Amino acid sequence: MGAPERRKYVRLNKIFPVELKILDLHKKPISDLLQGFTRDVSFEGVCVEINNFPDGYVELLQKKKAQVALFLNIPFKKDSIKAVGRLAWSKKTATPYPRSYLLGLAYDVIDREEQKRIMHYAKISTIVPRALTFCAAFLLLFLFYLFILNVKLTHSNRFLVHQLTELSEERSCITEQLDKIATEKVIIGNMLQRGTNERRILMEKIKMLENEKDIEEQKQNIIEVEKLASECKGLHKQLNVLLKEKAFMEEKLKHYTYSQESLKTKLAQIVGERIMLQDKTLNLMRRWLYSAQSSKTGLVVSYDNDSTCVDAGFTYDQALSALNFIQFQDYEKAAAIFDFYQEKAKKVKGGFANAYDVITGRVSEYIVHSGPSIYLGVAMVEYADKTGDKQYLSTVYEIGNWLLALQEGSGNGALPGGPQLDWVSTEQNIAVFIFFQRLYTLTRDKRYAVAGRRILGWIKNHGYNRALKRLNRGSDDPMIATDTIALSIMAFGPKQLHSMGIDVNALVSSAEEHCKVTVRYRNAFGKLVTVTGYDFCSPTSLGREGVISVEWTAQMVIAYQQLNMFYAERGDEDKAQWYAHKADFYLGELEKLVLIRSGIGKKKGSGGLPYATSSKVSTGHGWFTPNSASISAAATNFAIFAKQEYNIFSE
Repeated sequence: MGAPERRKYVRLNKIFPVELKILDLHKKPISDLLQGFTRDVSFEGVCVEINNFPDGYVELLQKKKAQVALFLNIPFKKDSIKAVGRLAWSKKTATPYPRSYLLGLAYDVIDREEQKRIMHYAKISTIVPRALTFCAAFLLLFLFYLFILNVKLTHSNRFLVHQLTELSEERSCITEQLDKIATEKVIIGNMLQRGTNERRILMEKIKMLENEKDIEEQKQNIIEVEKLASECKGLHKQLNVLLKEKAFMEEKLKHYTYSQESLKTKLAQIVGERIMLQDKTLNLMRRWLYSAQSSKTGLVVSYDNDSTCVDAGFTYDQALSALNFIQFQDYEKAAAIFDFYQEKAKKVKGGFANAYDVITGRVSEYIVHSGPSIYLGVAMVEYADKTGDKQYLSTVYEIGNWLLALQEGSGNGALPGGPQLDWVSTEQNIAVFIFFQRLYTLTRDKRYAVAGRRILGWIKNHGYNRALKRLNRGSDDPMIATDTIALSIMAFGPKQLHSMGIDVNALVSSAEEHCKVTVRYRNAFGKLVTVTGYDFCSPTSLGREGVISVEWTAQMVIAYQQLNMFYAERGDEDKAQWYAHKADFYLGELEKLVLIRSGIGKKKGSGGLPYATSSKVSTGHGWFTPNSASISAAATNFAIFAKQEYNIFSE
């Protein structure tokens, strides 16, 4: 038969099996069950390829002396589709073995619905591969687009942080120059004042000598007149020298004033640019915080690139993250953290463990300290205050009662470091004072008021070192810890510290004298930058180089902000400006340390801050710093607090 009839058939890309029998004109089988495969299908019939098909059957079919019983086995259909057909055309293939025929069979008998089902499958089999190919191509293009977008976004964010770093460095340099100029101007001013006094004395001497000279001239005492004239001449020379010095100093002062004004103009420009970049950097850190929260447990990973703390979520970091989510008014994110601790967290020794796995929720550090639970309690109380949602207060009360029991066992009013621990941390006692105070405000339960007073008494009598005019790290432990200084200012403020007999300015001076360090740090772009900040302690006491604690430096920034507000309210503008300047300076120093993360989805375009500027360095307080290339939840959270001027201890 000719090609025109074959044109009716639709090419079926996906072959399916066919079984057939040759029937005589009385519908009786004259062959065994034969097997083949479809080549083409149409609504009117099918093209079947069959091997080892006897030539005699072909002859019978061509002469219309036989028919074909078809059993079409369509994939995903349980039963075969049955049909009876006749030969429309046939073709013997060129291969000698196996002997193969193509048979074009037209339906004579077939259920119409089954006919439609065959065509539906044929069309689907034709369309689906093309659709899948298109989808695969589209997916590849989309992934390539995401890759390009991510590269551009990462490059953009890296450039943003690079700009901020450069501006921060330039600002630091200009600020340093302005400080030097201000100092030089004071020196020159003093010298000019001293010169004025010296000139006044000289002029008085000259006048006195000239008066004496006039008297001696009247007496015609030539020798004395000449002597007085010589002295006057010498004094005039000195006066001329002083006048030249005055002119020189005034010119120098004029130059310094011009430089100062020029630098101030440039600084104002930098500050304007920096404010815009700071907002973008804050968004990078917020994005990282969101990306670091596990969808499985709600916990935030504490370090994103540290092999020693893989998937660890420290309870302290969860509290800080929750406080930031509350500040962002993203209460669901904060609630996800609280849900874990209220419903899933396994307790150890009656309290929450220091760390849990952010994926599985299992305990990852079985040590139990008081501090993490205190901060978690503070965060839950803050959540209740901000939202009016009281569902987590049962956990707050559990933490409060657990802490009261620990305090009762200490004997001196202080809260111990944890269950079955005899050491006392000043920092934890500062934090628990705030927690007890907020619990008392919430419940009016006098137990918390009494506990708070006992804590305050311990801080005044044991936590504060009157000889050194700074806070001890703990009981009978005079070692300096920067966080105790910053947190005491955040918790109590200058006024209450003064009432406790603690000199706040001496506290700040102590931190600056012993813990302030300047380090060389290779930033995210491989550039060595000079950064000034605060160490965990006095580095000389450990015999090591200085290392900046990003978290504790951010705490000092918040302490400076509190001092700025305090002195501004008192009308002491000089001190207020001085502390504002310090807060801004150290915040700018932290900006030099921002790390950038790339990725797709929620992780794209995020950034944060490392725990410290060096890895595996002793903090002096019982632990070592993690990988400095790792973003730290604690450091990033406190940097966000500092940027937003948010004090976690204020109500």
